[in-house]
Amino acid sequence: NARMSAETYKNYLERARDKIKQHNSSDLVVLGGTSQVDTDFVDQLHALGVWYAFDDVAIHPYMNPDPPEELQFGRENDVGAIRQMKASIQRNGGGKGIWVTEFGYQSANGENTNQARRTVRQAIRMRSEGIVNKLLQYTLRDDTDAVWGLTNRDFSAKESFNLWTTMIGQLEGLEYNEPVLLADQRKIDGFGVNVAGWVVDGSHAKAKLSHSGGLDDG
Repeated sequence: NARMSAETYKNYLERARDKIKQHNSSDLVVLGGTSQVDTDFVDQLHALGVWYAFDDVAIHPYMNPDPPEELQFGRENDVGAIRQMKASIQRNGGGKGIWVTEFGYQSANGENTNQARRTVRQAIRMRSEGIVNKLLQYTLRDDTDAVWGLTNRDFSAKESFNLWTTMIGQLEGLEYNEPVLLADQRKIDGFGVNVAGWVVDGSHAKAKLSHSGGLDDG
């Protein structure tokens, strides 16, 4: 399980890029997803002269299993991971987007409600950073020994599936005009079609916290 060096990866990247672009010059080349966020690796690729060889950077954040708005000393959250990679892209010349090709929460001990709410809130916060082009939740179905899915093992919908489809239905085709900031670092509760604080405003969508209540278990 030794980590591949940037020098070795450079060779694979350039060869793959040539094959992909030969097939269709408009196809995107996405840098293979790094575990968590590895800005040193991306910086090294730039130093090796292969910044031209890919269009976007993929990452698998998995930085913190706590509620998405919560920060702990010495531990970053997934939005922090996006910002770290965004800074790396900018200092190396920019021109790249980010694909979050894995992120999610488990429904441990049957806590489907917290999984659903945190997954949707995290998705909104990451997309609001303005550089995330693709966002892939892990995963569709629960495994035999892990419960990351939007559905149970038999494909019956969990609450996560319902809230995920609600989010897509309300956000599809819209763009963010500013980051989503949650007042006092608190947590939005009960995300749904008619939840207080969820506003769709013409070409923009916003998530706001109502001070009258609505906190999850924390």
